Amino acid sequence: MSKQQNVSTFVSTLCRCGRTSSLDDNSQIARGRLECGHYICADCWHYNNPLPTPICNICNLHLQAQEIPRLSLYVTAYNDMVGRFKELERIHSQKIHESKQANEVIAILKAKLASFQKAQPPNGVASLSSPISPAQPHPNTSIVSSSSGIKSPVIDWQSEAGKQFSVYLIKQRETLAACQRECESLKSRVNELTAQLEAKNHPNAETVTATERAELMEAELEGLHERLAQCEDDLEKARAELGAANSQNQQISKEAADSRKEAAQQRAAMAKVRFEIASLKSRCETAERDLASARASLKAKDEAIKANARSPRGRSIDLPSPSRSAAERTMVYIPTATELEQSATRLVSLQNDVSRLNREKSAIEQEIAQLKESLKSQEEENRALGGKLRQSAELASEIGKLHLAANSRAEAAEEKLLDIQKEMQELKELMETQAQENKAMQNTANIASGLTKLTEHRSRIAQLESQLAEVTCVRDKAITQCEIWKENRDSWKRWGEVMALRAKQWEDEALKAKTPLARDALSIMPEEPPLMSPEGPPDLGKSRKRPFDMPDTDVDASHAAAKPHTDQGSPITVDSGGEGTERKRARFTAS
Repeated sequence: MSKQQNVSTFVSTLCRCGRTSSLDDNSQIARGRLECGHYICADCWHYNNPLPTPICNICNLHLQAQEIPRLSLYVTAYNDMVGRFKELERIHSQKIHESKQANEVIAILKAKLASFQKAQPPNGVASLSSPISPAQPHPNTSIVSSSSGIKSPVIDWQSEAGKQFSVYLIKQRETLAACQRECESLKSRVNELTAQLEAKNHPNAETVTATERAELMEAELEGLHERLAQCEDDLEKARAELGAANSQNQQISKEAADSRKEAAQQRAAMAKVRFEIASLKSRCETAERDLASARASLKAKDEAIKANARSPRGRSIDLPSPSRSAAERTMVYIPTATELEQSATRLVSLQNDVSRLNREKSAIEQEIAQLKESLKSQEEENRALGGKLRQSAELASEIGKLHLAANSRAEAAEEKLLDIQKEMQELKELMETQAQENKAMQNTANIASGLTKLTEHRSRIAQLESQLAEVTCVRDKAITQCEIWKENRDSWKRWGEVMALRAKQWEDEALKAKTPLARDALSIMPEEPPLMSPEGPPDLGKSRKRPFDMPDTDVDASHAAAKPHTDQGSPITVDSGGEGTERKRARFTAS
């Protein structure tokens, strides 16, 4: 369906399928914008400004991302068909080998049957007084012959040789009857085994239950193995932790013993220091008492000296005392200068001794404080070591409990493992017996059904060969069509570049044109791409979508020169539903 609309200069875009559509008309084509700024629809590429430009790298990547899965479809199908053909070829060779073996068995049976038939005498001999059907004489049996060495045509059944021959024929008849009975029993056994094999192909509930039980037991066995390995790992870790805890405990015990020794030494030093402090205290007290008495005597002497300063030396004066009465007053000796100097010197020495003792006392008190602090720190360290020892003991007890629990779990797991192994052994024996029976039945059924299925396999192989030939032909056509599509894509690319250059020329000419053009020169039709070639296999395009089923187009053909366009002319006819739309509709209906 054609549609008339006014289109400004360079607003429309030419798609790769040959259609001309407007970018601002979203009702015609559902587009999707790419990262590069170009637009894409279900079938074609649309470029936004101003005309179709050469395909950029992102467009190429998008195109390849669309092409690779679709082109790989035929390759995957071809590889699957080749693998299937190889598998059928292997089956065919196996069946041919089985048929050869069956033919050999049949030939042996035919030879035996011919030997039995040759052993039977002719009708003339059978009409004689023979109690049995004739058969070929035993090699050790003597044959009645004439004196000339020619075989006699008549057998004397009453003679010794005839009786022996009759016995031999009876044995051969019994052997033949036994072989026939054995053949019948084998046939019935083959039928029975075939029925059993068919029944085995559909296992009953007991077999399924046993198989599921075996699988569950195998899974449980694997879980027990994992748990046992985990228990062993935990046991090793616990042993390592126990060894580390023991070594740490020994180290802590050694440190505690050292700290005890140091504490004992410090206690002895403290006792010694205390004794020295007590002796120093007693000495200090004695010195203080002596000093006090000396001060009192010196004070009394000073007072006496001050009172009797002008009195003659060497006299004793009476020292007044408020606490004494007049009768109780005593006489005080006034020392001389030498005695005063000696007493002053003694006083200075006593003061020096007192200051020295005070300094020693302060130093000893500081040392005592330091020893007390060190004792407190040692006690704290001892408490910390005791806590560590308790923690190590608790950890050792917990590790021992874990060790015992792991040992018990390991023993239980080993017992359960032994039980499971016994059950697994029984199940394996049962499964081996069933497998042997199934194998015997399978071999018998294969030998019995090999001859009947040989013709079916041959016909199937012939059919597959014909299908392979068809697939090969389709593959070749697809490869050819892919090459054609590649050439068309390159041609469309070159055509787009040419149209872009022409559009640029038209724009330059329209901008340079100063004078108004004629009315007929302003009315132009957008240049359409060349018509698509109807060649190419139509069946391939039905299962494909654009741009992969693009037909051959003659993009290098000569085109009419396009003219610039203005808004003054008649409206441009945009064929949005022409031949391209018909082709798209046909393609969508086919797909």
